[in-house]
Amino acid sequence: MADPPWKRAFDREGGTILVVVMAVILTLLVLGSVFIRLMGSEAAIAENLESRTQALYLAESGVQAGIVYLQDNPAWPGILPKAQVSYPLAGGTMSYRIDTVAGSGSSQAFVVGTGDVDGTRRELEVTVSR
Repeated sequence: MADPPWKRAFDREGGTILVVVMAVILTLLVLGSVFIRLMGSEAAIAENLESRTQALYLAESGVQAGIVYLQDNPAWPGILPKAQVSYPLAGGTMSYRIDTVAGSGSSQAFVVGTGDVDGTRRELEVTVSR
């Protein structure tokens, strides 16, 4: 009994299909590993963005705390002792520093708020007048 024509066509290729299948598998393997690396990079970028955002919010909290300190201090405007305060807050550290502005007759002060989260530091500086 003679082989069908389609079987004879495959027999003549002599392993070409195996090579093609191996090339496709190798290509898919490389693409898969590239996508896995990209996913790891994206996760690191997202974590870094989260830390930067939290540090910014903590720095804003520091500025607000410094402004409240100035509002509650009856010696201001006037000569203020340099103030530097730091608090652990929300998985990081919030701090503020107050300096008077030179030549302003002490009616202006710099309030510098700093936020630290997981080694990420953000700092905001505002000038407050009364």
